[in-house]
Amino acid sequence: QQGSGSNQLNCPMGVTIDDYSTIYIADYGNNRIISFKRNNNVAEIYLKKNENNQERNEYVMSPISIKYDSVSKTIVIAQETGFNVIRWHIDSTYWTLIAGSASSDLSGISRTLFNKLRHVYVDRFGHLYVADCFNQRIQYFTYSLDELVKGKTIAGVILAYGNNSYIFNQPTAIALDQDQNLYVADSLNYRIQLFKQTSFIPTN
Repeated sequence: QQGSGSNQLNCPMGVTIDDYSTIYIADYGNNRIISFKRNNNVAEIYLKKNENNQERNEYVMSPISIKYDSVSKTIVIAQETGFNVIRWHIDSTYWTLIAGSASSDLSGISRTLFNKLRHVYVDRFGHLYVADCFNQRIQYFTYSLDELVKGKTIAGVILAYGNNSYIFNQPTAIALDQDQNLYVADSLNYRIQLFKQTSFIPTN
């Protein structure tokens, strides 16, 4: 049932599972992260804004995608209305910025800004892939816990949309196979695009 209670969700947009089989849900409409430990139906609520946490990095805004990073043992979250991708250390009360808008809800076309985030993916090396939907591109960020990293466009052309093999019309989801080949859901072209690993990134 839709709602804001601890056992309810409002337009959940993403789910991920950590090494201990704990489930984490991006509860988009309630602006929070909910988790359930294995064999336990009691929810834990994180990063929900209240009267005690007014700092911007203490709550989430429209979490649209969520992914567990097995390298750093953290959760990576894309915030749609925050225009950024953040890293949350599990059980922490705050998050740190990976890329995107730092203090104002700013979209953009630079290497570290986004316009209409749709999906994040973390590979087995901890590298990050972002579906930057309205910028018509897939952004790639090398693994780093210590500092912000600049993104690299590995597929698509900034602000160019169409149905050629090298451009998108609103990319919305990403996956990689065991050979690091990239698959992209090209939503308004009604197709899945495949990009061979050797064409865009290193293997580690």
